[in-house]
Order: sequence, then C-alpha cells, then structure tokens
Amino acid sequence: MMSQFETLRAQDGGMVADKDEIMQRQTDGTTILSLKYKGGILLGADSRSANDMYVGDRVSDKLEPIHNRIYCQRSGTSSHTQTIAKYVRYYVDVQAQDLQSPPPVESAAALMREIIYSNAGRLSASMICSGWDPYKGYQIYSVNQTGFKKEEECAMSGSGSVFIMGYKDANYRPDFTLEEAQAFIKTAISLACYRDGSSGGVIRMVSITEAGVERFFVPYNDFAIK
Repeated sequence: MMSQFETLRAQDGGMVADKDEIMQRQTDGTTILSLKYKGGILLGADSRSANDMYVGDRVSDKLEPIHNRIYCQRSGTSSHTQTIAKYVRYYVDVQAQDLQSPPPVESAAALMREIIYSNAGRLSASMICSGWDPYKGYQIYSVNQTGFKKEEECAMSGSGSVFIMGYKDANYRPDFTLEEAQAFIKTAISLACYRDGSSGGVIRMVSITEAGVERFFVPYNDFAIK
C-alpha cells in the first residue's frame, strides 16, 4: 500500500504532491525594502522563511546577487523566487558578455517581469530588482505577482510591508546619508517583524554604489524595536 507521501497526481503536465498539508512549499513570509540614498541604493530584508506550520529557516538570505551592481530581493515561495533569480542571472550574464560592459538594471527587471507574467497563477513571487548601471544610474524596480513592473525611489514588498507603509510615507527622504538609510531600514524592518508573524530572524542589508557593493548585518539583539 502506498504511503500518503507517495500518493501523487498528474497536474499541469507534471507530478505534484496530493496533499498540500503534507508537502508544503517553504515560503518567504517576509519584509523586503529597497531605497535610494545620497550616493547609492540600500537594500534590506529580514531572514525568516516559513510555511503555515513552522519556520523552516531563521537566517535565509533574501538579497540575491544578479550581477556586479545588480541585486534582487525575494518575496514569495522560496523555490519559485530562487529559480527566477537563477534564470535572470544567467540571461543577464549572457547580455553582459555580448555588450562587453555592465548590463542594464532595467533589462534584469524586464526579464524578471516576463518570467512572472508568463507564469501568472503558477508562481508565487513578488520581487524587487535594484542596482546601478552606466546608462541610467541608480534604479529600483518592483515586480509584483501579476508581473506589473514599476520604477520607484523606495520600494517594499512581502507580508510585513503592509505594516510599515505609513512609516515609509512619513519618514523616507531621498537625500538620506548611508547611516540615515541604514537606521531607516533597521527601524522599518524591526517594526514589521514586531507586527508580522511571518517576518523575523535577523536583518541583512546591501549597499550598492558605482564603486562597489557592501554588506551589513543586524542581529536580532540589535533590532530597533523589542
């Protein structure tokens, strides 16, 4: 007799588990935030990956490198967003070799949008693509689950982002220094983690400038809100 884990059914041309409650996809119930500051872009994210029943990873890294000056931030089902990032990274690398120069950030975002839009209803992915290129400078693009792409000065997504929209509207300024931007993201994600049960862990940040990329780490003990 087959076990419940071995019971499979054909769907959409593939094989999937028969019971979602048995084989649950791990998701990024998350808070991701990207903003422009004076002289660069700062990305931030919490680190909790979970499903409906348990936290699968307390320290996942949702700041995914695409190219030397391009990063994406992942929100949605982990396997979906990681695969999207892998495909975008491959095509952007091919484009960079063809151009013999840095690839456009907008091109990476457009690829992300095309993948999500072409698989509407089958992928759970809301992502942010940020970076610098010599053509348009610093850029931030949000791509939601429907494939809608929008360029923004400050973008956020994930289950925790709904709790900090007002904080962003009241406190964000495009002329932040790096230190002010770090303090803003630290407080925003701390607030989101305090209210959103799917966000938590630690805070990771990435600063992207024309000169390079730098990472920062905020442990839970240093959260702005306890």
